[in-house]
Amino acid sequence: MPTEEGYNGSYTGKQIDAAVGAVVAKETAWDNKQDKVSGKQGQIVGFDQKGNMTAQNPVLGVTIQTGSYVGNGGYGAGSPCAIATASQAKMVIIMGPSGNTYTILLGGSSAAQAWAPPMYPSAGQAITVTWSAGSVSWYAASAAAQMNVSGSVYNYLMFL
Repeated sequence: MPTEEGYNGSYTGKQIDAAVGAVVAKETAWDNKQDKVSGKQGQIVGFDQKGNMTAQNPVLGVTIQTGSYVGNGGYGAGSPCAIATASQAKMVIIMGPSGNTYTILLGGSSAAQAWAPPMYPSAGQAITVTWSAGSVSWYAASAAAQMNVSGSVYNYLMFL
């Protein structure tokens, strides 16, 4: 059985037990004591390279842009579809009017394929994509594959 002398240093067993008890008590009850961090609204608490708490601007993730357009029947390189973007798009998902067809355009890629169930003639057709800081445009060999059938409403979800 350990004696008070068995504990390291000049602290007694009762003192160490009391300190451990205080730590355990703090695990379940907040005592309103914390280091003060000042900052601006919208900032978060983070740590600098030395491990000190600091107010920091959050690292923002992806911005989402949604919308829709009405197809005009055009297709091919001479009649591409285009969507204006607030910044460089990373991915665009376009849903066809029936909900059975969609196209996913991945940022940086210059090619995509129209997706549709096998009975749709646009299934698997190639799509050429162009990305810029303010828009994304695409074209295909048919209005259906290009997601641009005249009068059809297409919804899109864009990740910027």
